[in-house]
Amino acid sequence: RRQFQFLASHFDDVLSINLTGAVSGTFEAARLAAERAGAAGRIHVIDSKNASMGQGQLAALAAECANRGMDINTTISAVQEQIPKTRSFALLDDLRYAVRGGRLPAWVKTIADLLRLKPIIATKPDGAISLAGFLFAAGNRADRFARFIARRVPDDQAIEVAIGHAICESDARALESSIRSKIPTITELSVGGLGPALGVHGGPGTLLVTFSPIVSLDDLAGGFD
Repeated sequence: RRQFQFLASHFDDVLSINLTGAVSGTFEAARLAAERAGAAGRIHVIDSKNASMGQGQLAALAAECANRGMDINTTISAVQEQIPKTRSFALLDDLRYAVRGGRLPAWVKTIADLLRLKPIIATKPDGAISLAGFLFAAGNRADRFARFIARRVPDDQAIEVAIGHAICESDARALESSIRSKIPTITELSVGGLGPALGVHGGPGTLLVTFSPIVSLDDLAGGFD
């Protein structure tokens, strides 16, 4: 609430883009804080229905809109249009952390260990985070994860990709190389470390890939359709 009050005293509008409300109470906390901030109609709270770098891509889009001088309604429309198109997939190396954190049931770990499978979890359009598939443990996991991602990206749109890793930068760089070779429509790609929340739940060795279509700010500046 104090942060919103401070920002509202310096800017015409404040936009808060939050971690998916399906797995976290931060969106609801932000909404309640906005109501109590005493700046009615000027603080706008959005559920990103995403996490980690997916949420980050949406926040970056909003920042780019602000830097171009776009009004708050155009910015909100642009972000909301992009939310269902922003997808995130995480390949876990060791399931014990996800089970301890309550993100996966224990039976998933039992089956995965038995069959030597590495699970992939993903954000869903409704903001839920759930199991999306498995990779066999043997072989080059970066290349196989890249193939998994390549089958799910739109093949008729330029996209931006973000790769995150939990203390496994060499694997992330190998994943970057494989993804670039398999997805010719990439125009922007970044690689960085994961934040502590996902790092705790996923554990060391986690790889995350987020992708979304490129938004033309020139088109937005001319009027959002």
